[in-house]
Amino acid sequence: ATLLSGFFIVALLALRPAVKRYPSSPGLLAMRIALVLLIVNFLYYIPIFGANLLFNEPLPMTALKLSSAAHLVFEFVLGFGGAVLVLEQSHRSLAVRNRDLLADNRRFRIEAEQDALTDTCNRHAFFHLLDELAVQRHMAHGCVAVLDVDDMKAINDRYGHAAGDAALVRVANTLRSLVRRDDHLFRWGGDEFLLVTIDLDGIEFRSRLRQTAPGDFPAGAVVQAVRRPYRLRGDNEIATPIVRV
Repeated sequence: ATLLSGFFIVALLALRPAVKRYPSSPGLLAMRIALVLLIVNFLYYIPIFGANLLFNEPLPMTALKLSSAAHLVFEFVLGFGGAVLVLEQSHRSLAVRNRDLLADNRRFRIEAEQDALTDTCNRHAFFHLLDELAVQRHMAHGCVAVLDVDDMKAINDRYGHAAGDAALVRVANTLRSLVRRDDHLFRWGGDEFLLVTIDLDGIEFRSRLRQTAPGDFPAGAVVQAVRRPYRLRGDNEIATPIVRV
């Protein structure tokens, strides 16, 4: 009885690190309660058997039978707590894996729907946006503008494709700085961008397209912003192509 009590005490102490990590674990709670009850149960045997051996005191058989039955119940609770603990560990592992998979899925989706050169959305993102709008309860409305970058061939032929890429990146950055936060900018083709505005009527959209004040909207503001010369290499200064809406 003494050895078993000591064994259960050691087992109870061994659970302390796990209890600190998962204080609300039902499995650990059941195991701790079962171990405490088993320790008390076996400590109860020590004075009974000690008095019998030393003083020939009769054994309380009814109490021992009840104690044995309680011992079986406590061991069952201990095993049940261990099984629950294993399930909790599996659930935590699955939750971590599921969280990692969701993070990877979001990352892969961003990579799949983002243009590698300009960091704008691509055609895949556009069709995904259409799918999202299609399942909404209320019909969405808005406007679309196609922005075409002229003279890209001339820049590619004269300065190389690196210069053409730099021009497209500049146009994309300028567009992002001028459109609203809720608008969607896509690179539709080699030198074409698609701007989708949600919940903006056609009159206001056309009005904003005509504006030239920075920060109002694209078109006029974009034309003014992207036509400023910038240094590409060495002492050569070139201007990005004209944006035509």
